Amino acid sequence: MIIWQLSLFILAPGLVVLIAILMERLLRVLHLRWLAGVLLGLTVITLTVRWHFSAVDHLRQTLNFELIKILLPGLLTAVMLSYPWWLKAIIRQGLSATVLRPQGLRFWRDFYISQLLLALTALLPLLPHLEGFSPTLSWFGAMSYWLSAVVLQLATLNRLREIRRLCHKINAALSSARNLNIRHWLEWLQQEFSLPPVFMQQVFDDFSARKQAGGEVVALELDGVQWLFSRRFYDERMAHFSSLTSQRLYHNEHELQLAFRQCFSLPERNGLLCSEHYGELVRLAMQQ
Repeated sequence: MIIWQLSLFILAPGLVVLIAILMERLLRVLHLRWLAGVLLGLTVITLTVRWHFSAVDHLRQTLNFELIKILLPGLLTAVMLSYPWWLKAIIRQGLSATVLRPQGLRFWRDFYISQLLLALTALLPLLPHLEGFSPTLSWFGAMSYWLSAVVLQLATLNRLREIRRLCHKINAALSSARNLNIRHWLEWLQQEFSLPPVFMQQVFDDFSARKQAGGEVVALELDGVQWLFSRRFYDERMAHFSSLTSQRLYHNEHELQLAFRQCFSLPERNGLLCSEHYGELVRLAMQQ
């Protein structure tokens, strides 16, 4: 009997995940994910309060622990439901909604999982009243589900916070930096944030594409590495490059590399361009 009960408690989270995935897909089609989240959160809190605080004496005896069990996930749920406003704030910074879409799917899936786990936490104490169920096993199962739900809520909120910080840092860097080695910058971001590298690359590419389309930055590939330059810095350096290269009609490749590195303050190993590209730069410089 104990083995059967233990198996039930172990398999229940898997069923919760499956239900949450189906809920997210269905409610996404119906455009009811936020409203359903509010109703589900209120239902879970109501179930928890009704069970744990059914008697005044019980409330007085277990106030500290039971209050934390209710208030902590309830507060986290309320914060998570601010997701639509968080999403609008990020989009106003310039990030495409398409880039954020996978994160939105993950957010609502994790939200529903946490709420269903909290519902199990509230319902499991009822099992010992049924014949054959172990009170100890029910208590440990409820605590495990509660802890899992809270950890998932905290992890989800931390992920949202990191996405917002990531967008702010990338936007600020692209707006203020004179030159940016994209590979080194992304490597630094991977050390600073716990977000998936693919997602950070997508965010960076989206912001940089918008900046390039608006004429705010210029992209160049140097020695196989992508660099971004602010438009003002690029124009100033190209004017200086023009003054250096227009003095003679012929330049060998080494001279062009040296002049370009000096103008753009690049390290030697990242100052290499193919000869055809240098010829193009010379023509552009002479036209200024």
